[in-house]
This record gives sequence, structure tokens and C-alpha cells, in this order.
Amino acid sequence: MHEVMNLGRVVADNEAEPFCMTVLALKYSRAANGVSELHGAVSREMWMELYGAKHPDEVPIGHVTNGIHLVGWMKGTVRKVWQKKFYELYPAKSEVDWFADANSPEFWKRLADPKVVSDEEIWAIRYRLRRELVEFARRRLLLQGGTFSQGDFITFDSFLNPDALTIGFARRF
Repeated sequence: MHEVMNLGRVVADNEAEPFCMTVLALKYSRAANGVSELHGAVSREMWMELYGAKHPDEVPIGHVTNGIHLVGWMKGTVRKVWQKKFYELYPAKSEVDWFADANSPEFWKRLADPKVVSDEEIWAIRYRLRRELVEFARRRLLLQGGTFSQGDFITFDSFLNPDALTIGFARRF
């Protein structure tokens, strides 16, 4: 247990330091990056001690992008919901306006109003997306396997409970 705990500590033998999954991941990953340029810069500053660096530029953490095209990255399910809300808020506007205004802080501020979008609607969207993710993962599991018995399908159907917290790690080779 002592060895495992040390893997997740910046200072391995410091028993006062709690185990940290981020430290473990940074120590044993081939590469690390922040999502945005700012996230990369903040991460390099944060993890200087882990890498024994004297300056953030010495920390081998990069970044991927400086932003995303919000509408392009939205899953169709949620894009349709926000687009419908957009047209309810701005009935005279067009699809071009929707794409532009989706990045507007004013639009999202309006959506934060519970009279426009209720907590129940947001939870329903979240639940639907979660269910779609679970079904996708189950299909992928079936496709990756070989021949299955009828009992295997029942087993696969119980993998990933959409009502339970699920923590996953992904890695690209």
C-alpha cells in the first residue's frame, strides 16, 4: 500500500501528502496537455515541483487548442434542445444567428433563467445523454467481442448503470 500511495504523490515518501490521481497520471503518461493554451500554462505552473522544474517552460505539458466551435462539438441531442430554446427566445432570428449567438454570454445568461430552462429540463437532457453514452459503450463492447451466448447479452445489458457515477480514463496509443 505504501508503494501505491507513493505513486500518486509529488513527494513520494511524504505521508502527509494525500494520494492524487492526477499525479499518478502525469507520472505514468507518455504525454500530458491542457485543453486550452491558458489551461496548459496554468498546469505547467501547478506541476513544476512534480517535474523538478525551476521555470514553467521546463514542464512537459502542452495544450491542444485555444477553443472549440461550440455548436460543432455539441451532440445533436443537446444542440436541438438549445436551438429550440434559442428560437423561443429570439423568434425572428435565423440558423446563422443561432450558430453565432451560441457563443454569446448573453444567450447562456438567458438560459440560466429557470423560467427559460428548468432544472428538470437540464436533468432530463443530462440523463438522455448519459443513457446514449451507456448504450454506445454496450454496443462497442458487443462489437469487440466474438461469439456470444444469450446469457452474455443479459450480462452486457447490466454493464454501466446510467444512474451510477462512472469514472473512466481514456488513452490514445
